[in-house]
Amino acid sequence: MFREKMAGKSFKRYIAAWIMGFAFILTVLFAGFSLFYTYISSTNYGKLHINEVLQIAESVFEGAIDDFSSKLETLSNDREVVRKVSGDGIWASAISDKLYALLGNNHEVVSVHLVSRTGEISYSTKSIPNMYNPAKFSYLSIFNGDDNSFGVSLYPNIFEWNNRMSNAFSLVKKVYYNNELTGYIIMDFSVNYLKKIFESFEESYPSRIKIAIFSGNGSGIYNNTDFTNRNVRINSLFVERNKELIDRDYLYESRNSRKNDIVYMGFMEKKYVKSDIRLLSIAILSALIPTILITLCIMFILTNRIVKPINRLVKKVSETKEADFPLEYTAESIEEIKTIESAFHSLIQRIEGYHKNDMEKVEQLRIAEVKALQSQINPHFLYNTLDAIKWEAKLNKLDKIARIATELGGVLKYGINLNSSVVTVEEELKLIKSYIYIQKERYGNRFVFLENIDKEVYECFLPKLLLQP
Repeated sequence: MFREKMAGKSFKRYIAAWIMGFAFILTVLFAGFSLFYTYISSTNYGKLHINEVLQIAESVFEGAIDDFSSKLETLSNDREVVRKVSGDGIWASAISDKLYALLGNNHEVVSVHLVSRTGEISYSTKSIPNMYNPAKFSYLSIFNGDDNSFGVSLYPNIFEWNNRMSNAFSLVKKVYYNNELTGYIIMDFSVNYLKKIFESFEESYPSRIKIAIFSGNGSGIYNNTDFTNRNVRINSLFVERNKELIDRDYLYESRNSRKNDIVYMGFMEKKYVKSDIRLLSIAILSALIPTILITLCIMFILTNRIVKPINRLVKKVSETKEADFPLEYTAESIEEIKTIESAFHSLIQRIEGYHKNDMEKVEQLRIAEVKALQSQINPHFLYNTLDAIKWEAKLNKLDKIARIATELGGVLKYGINLNSSVVTVEEELKLIKSYIYIQKERYGNRFVFLENIDKEVYECFLPKLLLQP
């Protein structure tokens, strides 16, 4: 009984282990898939978000450039401005009104400079930089550029204003008088101007999307990223040199301008992606406790529904070792257990039937043995009695009586000899002759016995008592 109980507990533990194992594996797979899917979807969403911001940034920046380029075109066609650049004595106040009108409320972060080709005449809304002298610094790209020579050109232009403000880029418009280049209108844009136009991004996407703008040749224009000093210009070379660092901590995308040779790059820290994964991890851990409780409930129900019927069946099997066969039948709701129990009861019933048949046969065999002993006792007793009669007749010289007793004793001895069931024809004829002799002595000549047997068959075998008179 102890072994059966241990086996039941072991089976219950086995099922419980499998259920817990499957629940654990499914939970791990679900958690892993969820985390992986969240990471991929968050990464893709982050990159999509960066591209949307870059598209808006391009639209804002290009729109500002187009607006100021249009104003520069208008200004370059103004006769008073052309005359001022060409050296005519135009009052500075008149030019100043036009320039400040062009700048509007951006006059603190954007400056305009009128520079003659010879560098002798100049006018500015701010202090004009020393380098804006075409005669001395003709090698500067803003003076010798060939692209858009009759239009407005954009140049990354890094220097500090007198008020320590950092310049980001410049728009340059060449001024012609009678088809001759007479000077330049240069509009400088400080970094503060770019911060101003991009401040909407700071409000809409606080600390999430950072933007870096640089020219196609790698000259930096704008940078509000946090992963480096803002005085460092972000360009393609910087990204290439720091790729391992950037790939580790940032998601980033780039976009090339359709109008100007400008590259826009957007950066978003991966901590925002990791925060989504962290939130999901907390949610999974929070759901893990009820999942374990539900699994334990299911495990308890299943083990009781499966193990208890099996334990009952094991108990019944163990009880069949006793002399009696208990056949208490309990119908189970589980079809398989019901089938096994039904088959077991059928087997026990058959075994019980076989056992009863065996007991009956044993009893019949015992009775047959007793009868056989009794049947052996009686012929032996008669045979011994006849043998005594025979010798008594011989002593009294009653030969006929002695002969009858002898023949009758032979018949009885032949009948009680159970050692062989097959005899020869000669032995069978000897029995018949003894029987016939006794009958002749009784009936005299009332019948005739004829024997017509070939002596060659005397040695043939046949079943005992097959030949009977």
